[in-house]
Amino acid sequence: MFLDNGVPVRAEVTHDDIMVSVIEFENGRPVIQRLDMDMDGRMETVRRFDRSVLRTAASDWYGDGIFSSSELYRDDGSVVYSWDLDGDGTREYSERR
Repeated sequence: MFLDNGVPVRAEVTHDDIMVSVIEFENGRPVIQRLDMDMDGRMETVRRFDRSVLRTAASDWYGDGIFSSSELYRDDGSVVYSWDLDGDGTREYSERR
């Protein structure tokens, strides 16, 4: 955890010398988190927060710069999951749970 006058500005998590999570804060609140979900050394998932509440997550599983799946966290507690099925950068399928 990195602090500025006692206020968090960045947090890093490593596992077996691999950085698996980096969270950036503004005014002490998380704004963005980058994650290496499969521990391959590449941060493929990006989570965005609004007032410390998780709002979106997107993952680039193939390392091609295209986010192949995403999640939208709604205020009513539901989640909209979306997938880019053909790798063209457009999410063709979504479902809400």
